[in-house]
Amino acid sequence: MLLWIFALLDASRFSLQASGVVEANSENFADLIENNLTFVEFYAPWCQHCQSIAPELDRAADRLKDTARIAKIDATQNEELARKHGVEGFPTLLIFHEGQIIPYKGERTSGEIVSFIKKLLAPAYITLKTRKELLNFQKGKQTKLIYYSCNEETPEKNVFLSYANANRDAYSYAMVTDTSLFENQSKDFIEMHKPFDNKKSRLEDVSEASFLRWLQVEGFRLVDELGPGKYEAYIRRGLPIAWLFVEDLGKESKEVLQTIRRVATNFKGHLSFVYLDVTKFPTLGEQFGLYDRAFPAFVIANQQQETFRFPKTSDMNHDEIRLFCQDFLDNKLTKTMRSQPKPLGEREDGLKIVVGSTFEESVLNSPSAVLISFIAPWCKECNALEAVLSEIAREFKDDSSIQIALIDVSKNDFNSGGFKFDGLPGVFFKAQNTGPIVYEGDRSRDDLLNFIRKHRSEGDEKDL
Repeated sequence: MLLWIFALLDASRFSLQASGVVEANSENFADLIENNLTFVEFYAPWCQHCQSIAPELDRAADRLKDTARIAKIDATQNEELARKHGVEGFPTLLIFHEGQIIPYKGERTSGEIVSFIKKLLAPAYITLKTRKELLNFQKGKQTKLIYYSCNEETPEKNVFLSYANANRDAYSYAMVTDTSLFENQSKDFIEMHKPFDNKKSRLEDVSEASFLRWLQVEGFRLVDELGPGKYEAYIRRGLPIAWLFVEDLGKESKEVLQTIRRVATNFKGHLSFVYLDVTKFPTLGEQFGLYDRAFPAFVIANQQQETFRFPKTSDMNHDEIRLFCQDFLDNKLTKTMRSQPKPLGEREDGLKIVVGSTFEESVLNSPSAVLISFIAPWCKECNALEAVLSEIAREFKDDSSIQIALIDVSKNDFNSGGFKFDGLPGVFFKAQNTGPIVYEGDRSRDDLLNFIRKHRSEGDEKDL
């Protein structure tokens, strides 16, 4: 009740939307997070994902109005505050609670957000006092971790409690201190009860390193169907991901999936194995260069997001896939160069679309000078630049001595050839037999034209 009254009195300092979502800024931010658990979205007005999550935040704010705050901050108007909190993309979701900053990586639905926040406000673990409570806790669809304590205070117990406090959304946690519930045991241990694979796992050597490694190995399905909300967990797991792409789970796909399950037993704790139905996520295969849509397809992606595709000419049998996985771990494979299909024709404006398979020919070994821009479709600045490049390309459309080009780096790989950029878009001028020259000026038509004029090879100058 006191918390609710405080929230009512305190709300006058903040811009509150009808739904209860606080519109925060640099001036009121410190006061906002001082006493309440606060879920904060750093957003940009143009971000479609931010627009999609807005109704979910509204509903979450209504459900949590007596216990926690939901706030949103326009990062484009509060740039220093966004930089301070490491905002690099949108939306960035952070929870501020008792001096801690907790990134929210769960599903972006009101139900999951509310559930996560309620877990943070509740005790990290429960104490099981009877055998009936113990047996009931072990059941259910969520993975459970149970710490069996023989001693009052141990370093091992602190490892468990610290993890439970920091990762409340990962598992359900419990403590058993009544030694009659686990007889003939003189040393603390932890059990994992999970609704998949071998159902139960036990850790007796409880150190921080062994505990985290145990979770990394045992806390995930041997082979899992990937869907919304799961990908982040596999990224945090920190293992290379072996992807099986199927088109419906027909007979052939099911047979390959069973083969993958048998292979996965040999690489437990070294590779994460997942499968995905491309009929549910039709564009995801393109992120891995699977434009030929030859399914089923098997691809391994390392932590640097380099991809290694199982050869289409090979039979997807147990021995071949197992050897492929082992060769990956032994660094014997050559990464797959993703490439969109080569454009069939030219654009009307003369802007050249470069793909992975044409990068060397069109840029590195081009007989003409090239102004090449590296873009991605989700990048607002890239979209604005493409419109400017279209104008410039029209001016040079009939000039064979220079080419205005762009490449989508989210769907194409290429040999860098000296092109290095930390953010998007990246713009470079490349003349024949010279290295690339980075453009760092304003991305306006006139400034880009001046840049081209300055760096064109002798004899290629054009009256602009």
